[in-house]
Amino acid sequence: MKFPAAIIVLLISIFSNVGHASDNDELLESVRIAHRASRQSIQQLTCNYLVQESFPKKIVMGSGKYARSFGVVSIKDGNEGISTADAVIRDGQYKLVGRHWQNDKIEYYAAIKSEVQYFSWGDVWQRMLIDHSSPDGERCNFDMVVDRISKNCRLSRVTISGRECILIVAEEKNKLGYTKILKMWHDIGNNYLVRKIESYDLSDPRDRNVAEITEFREFEPGIPLPVSCRVEVYRADKLTTSFVTTLNDIQVNQPVSDQVFVLPTIPKGTRLQDSIHGTIRDIGSDWKPIGPASPHVRTLTAPARAEQFGGEPTASEIWTFDRYLFYGSLAAFFLCIISLLFRRYRATRNSVESSD
Repeated sequence: MKFPAAIIVLLISIFSNVGHASDNDELLESVRIAHRASRQSIQQLTCNYLVQESFPKKIVMGSGKYARSFGVVSIKDGNEGISTADAVIRDGQYKLVGRHWQNDKIEYYAAIKSEVQYFSWGDVWQRMLIDHSSPDGERCNFDMVVDRISKNCRLSRVTISGRECILIVAEEKNKLGYTKILKMWHDIGNNYLVRKIESYDLSDPRDRNVAEITEFREFEPGIPLPVSCRVEVYRADKLTTSFVTTLNDIQVNQPVSDQVFVLPTIPKGTRLQDSIHGTIRDIGSDWKPIGPASPHVRTLTAPARAEQFGGEPTASEIWTFDRYLFYGSLAAFFLCIISLLFRRYRATRNSVESSD
């Protein structure tokens, strides 16, 4: 029996194209699962951080203490007696108390933001390329990155600095319609944590941002942690800014006191910028509002993180539309073959019966 040429071409096309896509999907899911396991293996962390600009000037951009315990984060930036910014990130919300010392007086201010919108030099999880950003600058974890790029990325095995990595290259559009290129090198030997990231606008690759982990350290067997990261900013292919974030006095998966996650007490009348409710107003020491409010820019509510659900399947871990399309096409193909065989059988049987 001969199959129609169109069916043969369709079969080859389905298996070659979707087979490649399937391999790509499986490798991406393997990286996602390994990266998530690596993140979740570090449930508790305390360290000091130092962010130093090396070009164009040699200055300290930020320093302080970082603590993390089962998803709750404390960042204590600055120095007592000069200026400090203490923040706690919990349940998708970022709360900050700022203090500034001047002439034996302390000026206070407070802020509340969505977790996706906050920025801090002491955000160790992002500084060490464990967490990431969207094309619009919103904070996210790697699971969210995969959800965005799963249908529009390419994966390959490469070697950088003598390390075997999985390179992910993806295109993303921001809210203004600009196409962003994202490249991520996942270090296989360091539990698929990110070793290097490069991003730029498709319209001008000469303006790019590059971040690379320069040192990993293993604090427990099989649990590596990046402890130094260099960031370089290029404009028209010329280096304009370079800075390095380093961690020291590091403790991994050791108990962290609850007191670390308590913010400094604020005096009555402290000014609060509330970006979640879109208000600016005075508050008391209990953070309850005092007096009228003025309008302020709102931010988005923080999306749920995979860690909060114990790593249960996310959208792209369930079958994608492409897979439904593939298996649907395959089923249609076999139904076509069965139909042709059945018709051939009936024709042969009728021919035999007629001859009888």
